[in-house]
Amino acid sequence: MEMVSAIDLRAGMAFEYNNSIWLVLEQDFMKPGKGNAVMRVKMRDLRSGSIVATTINPNNKYKKCIIDKKDMLFSYVDGDTYVFMDNEDYSTIELPADRLEWYKNFIVEGETICQVMMCEGEVLGIQTKDEKVTLEVTQADPAVRGNTSQTARKKVTLQTGLVIEAPLFIEEGDKVIVSTIDGSYSSRA
Repeated sequence: MEMVSAIDLRAGMAFEYNNSIWLVLEQDFMKPGKGNAVMRVKMRDLRSGSIVATTINPNNKYKKCIIDKKDMLFSYVDGDTYVFMDNEDYSTIELPADRLEWYKNFIVEGETICQVMMCEGEVLGIQTKDEKVTLEVTQADPAVRGNTSQTARKKVTLQTGLVIEAPLFIEEGDKVIVSTIDGSYSSRA
């Protein structure tokens, strides 16, 4: 069990904190004029997906976690369970839908390769292999003329049910590239 000091935490590093496994998104060392130095850390709980910003003492030590990522194909949905298959040995892993709240907007049955994240044999969750994915538009409202005082946008629904803002020229049946970080439209595919 390797321990890491809070001052040594860096973006992308995983550690155990408050009985959960956290991934550091951002960190900053703060030394105010008065008082003790603190570490400001923005981190994501890999079990629940929640993002938290907190301050911790830079002298505290935490258990460092090694996150294994395995490429798996999103196979199908069975009720409230998402099933992923390993393409090498055809084994499957089932994850409850509540563990995939954000990423289920970007995965398509039988098409999407995901990275399943594991720590010491426990499946923590998934993330898409790429930061941008291509999805088909299933519903697009007609463009409204005169709504061009700023960048003209309209709401479109993608094949996964995600609703995004896209340019007026996007029509039903088009394929668009969407960012998995914030769910924003990037370009036409």
